[in-house]
Amino acid sequence: LFICSPQTWAVNLTIRTGSASFSHSLMIWARDHLMRVRGAQLWSVSHEGDEQLIKTVEERDVFRVLGLQWVEPEKRFGGGDLKKETR
Repeated sequence: LFICSPQTWAVNLTIRTGSASFSHSLMIWARDHLMRVRGAQLWSVSHEGDEQLIKTVEERDVFRVLGLQWVEPEKRFGGGDLKKETR
């Protein structure tokens, strides 16, 4: 059971649906693109380490911000090449 606020809903739902490997790959993708998930929210991270909150309301926002195409929850498996899997 996960308790979400409106601010944490989108990220929580995104990483809690689909396989663990898909969610793990999303977190690696975020890191590789200077973002991170902290406190069930998505943050941009500068090269200097400064963080800025990225507002996400729905799962589609998370995928959009990460530069990935939307993936239906029931199709979130694997996790290898996210760019290829989200086409």
